[in-house]
Amino acid sequence: MKKVSVIVPVYKSEKYLHRCIDSILNQAYQNIELILVDDGSPDNSSVICDEYALKDSRVKVIHKENKGVSAARNTGLSNSTGYYVMFVDSDDCIKNTMVGNLLKLLNNDYFDFALSGVNIITYADGVPSKLDIYAMKDKHYSVKSLFEAIIDDYDLVCICSPWGKLYKNSIIKQNSIEFNENIYLGEDTLFVLNYLRFCKELVSSKNVYYNYYRENYDSLFLKYSKEAFEFRELVFNEMRNVMISYYCSECGMSKFEKLYFSALFESISKDFMNFDKSDRKHKMKNIKRFINNKNIRKYICEKKKDKANVMERIAVVGLYILIKFKAKYMFYFILKLYYYKRRNK
Repeated sequence: MKKVSVIVPVYKSEKYLHRCIDSILNQAYQNIELILVDDGSPDNSSVICDEYALKDSRVKVIHKENKGVSAARNTGLSNSTGYYVMFVDSDDCIKNTMVGNLLKLLNNDYFDFALSGVNIITYADGVPSKLDIYAMKDKHYSVKSLFEAIIDDYDLVCICSPWGKLYKNSIIKQNSIEFNENIYLGEDTLFVLNYLRFCKELVSSKNVYYNYYRENYDSLFLKYSKEAFEFRELVFNEMRNVMISYYCSECGMSKFEKLYFSALFESISKDFMNFDKSDRKHKMKNIKRFINNKNIRKYICEKKKDKANVMERIAVVGLYILIKFKAKYMFYFILKLYYYKRRNK
């Protein structure tokens, strides 16, 4: 039986850590190596990690100075000895059949990558309030067909996160694939995209094994970031490059360009929604990047040719004029007025 290294970066997660670790150690497939990377956590997390290491020889604990989740995951990778690698966040958990069933999918090493969906469980006032299920299908893919399936059938969450997947450690180490420690949004997506460049055959499962919890308010996911636009632009440019390199269909690229536009526009919108955390200079900087982005400009030029309802067409033509003439100040004024009215309803 081939060993699976499960890497868990740990930071300020004492409330959730037992749930996470127990779900990994209680896997039906027992030949695992659990690597807990304590990223200088100031709470009781490090003590909890050490307690598990004393009780179970499969647990390896690494204590390090706080340098962020990417550095913690890279530390886990450099210390991993498994044939396969899996990532789990310390405030999440997995079903006890996940490791074994994803291994079966790999069909004795024929496939380079196994993916499954995710349950996103949102909490409000300490209790679960919403469940979003992002499932995939039992299917074999090339990298090209996977991207087109993601665009057509699935949500980007199925590919943009490092968890919910099983990787070959040899591909990671032979190609020096690691997490970018200089950014803290989208670095996990860049890791997955980089890994995909070295894959030939992929496989996915219709079963959902990973539970992602939105309840840890120290999580970066729930925080507004002034760098979101810059990082999203970097990630989507890389994703676009990968799709082009695999000659994805014109239809698939067209749908991707819409996602690209929506992601960057959402980042600008959040600057205005979080008006007290983003000054005018920062907003103007992102608006300038948006209207000068050649992919955005091309998308809007094509979009204005589409047949749509009157209001949508007016909005697209208006945006086209702002972008064509690089009217960043008018763009700023319109967004500021719109979100001011929203806040004061």
